[in-house]
Amino acid sequence: SFHDLHRVARRYEVSKETVTQVYDLVRATSQQVDAVQNSPEFSDEFRERELESIREATQAALISQLGVRAAEAYRRSSGDWDKIARP
Repeated sequence: SFHDLHRVARRYEVSKETVTQVYDLVRATSQQVDAVQNSPEFSDEFRERELESIREATQAALISQLGVRAAEAYRRSSGDWDKIARP
């Protein structure tokens, strides 16, 4: 949630602009995950590969924008991340 992200951002001194960018990324990623999970035309194998690709890209983007320690703290504290991280 935005609250989780904001708390992590304060702790690790992440700028407000970055918080907004990361929040937008997480929302867009959540929508992507929903689309992949709910698409009847995807096979289970394709769906799992696609979700893994989304997870890896999101993790890399979070690290790039927040830094390793803040990204890990956000991942641990966020319910949003659970949706992305688990098929």
